[in-house]
Amino acid sequence: MKNRSPLRSREQTESTPLLSVSMLSYNQREYLSRAIESVLDQVTDFPCEIVIGDDCSDDGSQELLREYQGKYPHLIRLHLHPERFADKIPGRSNNMINLTSCRGKYIAMLDGDDYWTDPDKLQKQVAIMEGRPDLSLSCHESVVEMEDDLREESTPTYFSEFTPRTLEEGTYNMHDLTRHWYLPFHVSSLVMRKEMLLPFPEWFEEVLAADKAIIYHLVSQGDFHYSTRPASVRYVGEENFTSQPIYSSEEYQAHKKYDEQLFLEHYPDLWTSDYADGLKERTLFYEGKSLLKRGKYLAGAARLASAGPVFYLRALYRRGRDGVSVKK
Repeated sequence: MKNRSPLRSREQTESTPLLSVSMLSYNQREYLSRAIESVLDQVTDFPCEIVIGDDCSDDGSQELLREYQGKYPHLIRLHLHPERFADKIPGRSNNMINLTSCRGKYIAMLDGDDYWTDPDKLQKQVAIMEGRPDLSLSCHESVVEMEDDLREESTPTYFSEFTPRTLEEGTYNMHDLTRHWYLPFHVSSLVMRKEMLLPFPEWFEEVLAADKAIIYHLVSQGDFHYSTRPASVRYVGEENFTSQPIYSSEEYQAHKKYDEQLFLEHYPDLWTSDYADGLKERTLFYEGKSLLKRGKYLAGAARLASAGPVFYLRALYRRGRDGVSVKK
């Protein structure tokens, strides 16, 4: 049996890692240490590397990342971009460069404000993938941590509570994945097979929902395994891109509709799943949010209710944007 040890305790790693951790950062200095430390706490019997791409942060993130690389030069590789890719979808080029440069057979993904909670996460998921060469990815339940969440730690909120369908422990296919518009797991839970990920589809740069595009691309080639064991935290704060007003702008909503057409074009099985019905629910959801922003509360609430209970509760739970709040 191979000896297992925390990544932080290793003085050097083999030239070729079995797994690469792809971490993305943009103005997340406040949270970066938590994310990196959660990776360094991973206990494995195989070599790993941490590849971090920073998209021209101006809050001191790059200085912090250099400090970490100085402590773990054999483990951490950095892509510190000197300027943002203004002509691209925010973060897209950073994401693609980072993933393409990963050397491992497997790639785990983690954003700079999320973190892992189980030190055996990578060991368990790689064991699953090694035992099932047909799988494209392994994933698991996550906890959602809200910036303004004042509830007791004994009552965590799980990512599955925000999705229309909760998965049981087991293996699933593309049809299972596309039963609804929303993904049933968070990207912080992923361990992917790199040979099924790369090269990216030629249309990948055009898509706003990169995480969804990556997952659809993978699962269209192989099944995925889901574990009900939570092993990561999805942090939701004011600095999150999805918490910014631009994310709900008409321009971005139009781009999301373009995404939907691309997915339907490249994955015909979506037409035969519940995905098409999910598009109707999604349209009603954003129409409802738009009406609320314009002060038409009754009409907005009616649209949200028509979208279905998951969409309606999501709107009630999340903080209002642009001065509109529907949270009680």
